Amino acid sequence: MQPNRMLLAHVALYALITLPAHGYWRMPCMGVAGIGRIDPVVAPNETSAHMHTIKGSSGTSPSATTDDLLNADCTSCQIAQDKSAYWTPQMYFFDTDKNAFEEVPEVQGHITYYKYVPAFISNGSYINPIAVPNGMKMLSLEGNTYRRNFTLPVPDPPLPWHGDDATQEALQQKAVGFNCLNHLKDPPEGTLQRHFLPDKSFLETECLDGIRLEVLFPICWNGQDLTSSSQNFTSHVAYSSAGANGGNCPAGYDTVINQLLYETIYPTQKFIGRNGFYALSNGDNTGYGYHGDAFIAWEGDVQQRATELCGDPVHSYGVNGTPSECPVFNIQSTNDQASCKLNAQRVGNVNFDASGPLLALPGDNPIQSGPEEATPPSKGQAPPQSMPSSPPAATPTMSPSPSPIGEVPATSSTLAIIASSAPSPPSTAPQMTPTPSPPSPPAQDIKWSTSTYLANGAANVIIDEVFVATTVVWVDAQGSPVPAPQRRRRSHMEEHALGRRSRHQHHGR
Repeated sequence: MQPNRMLLAHVALYALITLPAHGYWRMPCMGVAGIGRIDPVVAPNETSAHMHTIKGSSGTSPSATTDDLLNADCTSCQIAQDKSAYWTPQMYFFDTDKNAFEEVPEVQGHITYYKYVPAFISNGSYINPIAVPNGMKMLSLEGNTYRRNFTLPVPDPPLPWHGDDATQEALQQKAVGFNCLNHLKDPPEGTLQRHFLPDKSFLETECLDGIRLEVLFPICWNGQDLTSSSQNFTSHVAYSSAGANGGNCPAGYDTVINQLLYETIYPTQKFIGRNGFYALSNGDNTGYGYHGDAFIAWEGDVQQRATELCGDPVHSYGVNGTPSECPVFNIQSTNDQASCKLNAQRVGNVNFDASGPLLALPGDNPIQSGPEEATPPSKGQAPPQSMPSSPPAATPTMSPSPSPIGEVPATSSTLAIIASSAPSPPSTAPQMTPTPSPPSPPAQDIKWSTSTYLANGAANVIIDEVFVATTVVWVDAQGSPVPAPQRRRRSHMEEHALGRRSRHQHHGR
């Protein structure tokens, strides 16, 4: 007899409040609008210090305004009314035999999630998110592209986080992820589970379908400012105490906005058998300095209407956050997304090819492995004559639990812009030895449970049906208990490249 499901009662220490679950929509960007030294958040009206891969509005430029984005001809993302710009550092491979860098082309189908994550604010209220306001400029990592160390426990401790694990510094460090992809292994790694870029030997043996880079943005806003000073670029927003799972916003940040999450896949399996190493365009071969930027520009009230109708899981519009199932969105074809490129007249120097081979990273960013912070390159500085031997031995190593997600890589013919010319070749090829691998932490079961947070001294249970599974008991038609099936991982199907579909899993953290 087919069993029915009945949700167990959850009992908290002081009071039980059943709170809204987390919803989301996930927006593929099947085109790359451009790759260039452009960053209107950190370097407005200037040339950025390093290369970025840019998705979204064709109006993106160093001097772009919100109106420039909105009035652009196209967007490289699926939702036509979203003229925002989204960007991250580009990944490169240094071939030690050729003594040259080359661009690692991302897999077609970068994903930007808009997550509906309620949170507690300073007066103890638990409030729902609103649309990210137009004109909002956000950076995920407090401007610290020079971070080269991780100072927290590995793996992340279970929720709720307290003390040193819940500071803004800690939450920023935990807001980046490097997900090892392998179709053949199960269970998959969780989103934001590993916070560093694995070395090439690990990628070759364990991540047979590439690596997925992830970055999470804050949801707590001061309700007034759309950007911050050039000192940190992030003081107008803050992370909630539980990261992707909400929690408490700091005092002074009492407006909750939709949470952005980026996922970008790089086909590192294409470089198997070649000698070299991977690095981001900011000279980071550890991953600790990975980050994301966003400049928000939606037409009219589309984002707010979508948040209320299609983001709120109480009024769920379909399965898996698929934008085409939300009646608010106008969906454009994959071809239209892929054909959208940055406006050449606005960005300048569009004929520079930075895909490689290059004798130095654009902007002459040297490879710096830490653990001390990297230093910015001086103007005209030549690349180093030799690389550090490796990231420090303290670099954490996750026990392999690769994801089954992997996509068909698209051919890279991306336009690169505003890159510096390469200097003369170094006298010796930079060398990079594999990162020493300390003992792996013990394997941990994926935790599927509710999470409990404190507000005004009372314990409140948050039931998160997207990123944390609820607990159920099974009964037959007469209401008698029956043996429970094995725990069920929540998964969804995603389309990244060439229409290929694959299982994709997030889990509670």
